[in-house]
Amino acid sequence: MDQASAVSRDVHDNPGTTAPEVAKRLNLKRTETVQALLDLEEAGKMVRGAPRPCRVAGISIVTWFPPL
Repeated sequence: MDQASAVSRDVHDNPGTTAPEVAKRLNLKRTETVQALLDLEEAGKMVRGAPRPCRVAGISIVTWFPPL
């Protein structure tokens, strides 16, 4: 499974997650995770949500959801 597919699967399994949370679960670099999320968003396969406190980073970060 490639990175984008793994990130997409993780967000589908954990809607409302943040990029650092995905990166930690998948053991990826945050930059790789963010790039995968942006690519998925551009392809219409991911949607940004409102920021919330991230359990990993400890600051408010945008959330990600699968499209409806």
